[in-house]
Amino acid sequence: MQRGGIKDPIKIAARADRKRNRYKMGRFFEVEIEEGHFSFRLKEEELKKQQLLAGMYVLKTSTSSETLSAEEAQQSYKGLAKVEQDFRILKSSLKVRPIYHWTKNRIKAHVFVCFLALWLEHHFEKRLQSLWENHTRSEIESELIQLKMIYLSPKDIFTQPILTKPTPLQKQIFKHLEFSIPRIE
Repeated sequence: MQRGGIKDPIKIAARADRKRNRYKMGRFFEVEIEEGHFSFRLKEEELKKQQLLAGMYVLKTSTSSETLSAEEAQQSYKGLAKVEQDFRILKSSLKVRPIYHWTKNRIKAHVFVCFLALWLEHHFEKRLQSLWENHTRSEIESELIQLKMIYLSPKDIFTQPILTKPTPLQKQIFKHLEFSIPRIE
């Protein structure tokens, strides 16, 4: 029994391709199209291959296995998540608003500054590692934010700013970072 009113093979192929592409199942079917006729067959081998990979992720690189082992490729891929997380942290902790650049040099400079800040943050995190056991990142950040210079008014009486007295945790942070506590002289 024949159904359907489309007889043109080009129109049949176009409609079949829309359905195959919509559901991304084209690779699992072999299609035969003739004048007024459409048939398909399931590719059992392809389906079995995909079932073996179900629940796994596959990394495909353009690098040869001599240059990069499977384990190194996996570590590099997982490292991307760390980089993405670092950029989110970088943009939020530095309170950097979106910056729109159109010239090549400004884009390069912006990326350089972001990577420099990221490198500094990573470097500081390594030095502060022993403090992470007892304090959260936000506690350490808020401690550093609280350390400020206060400018008193009127300026003709108070010629120099006053530095707030460092707390014990602030002193620990400066010690771990190998920075001296700022002094007003």
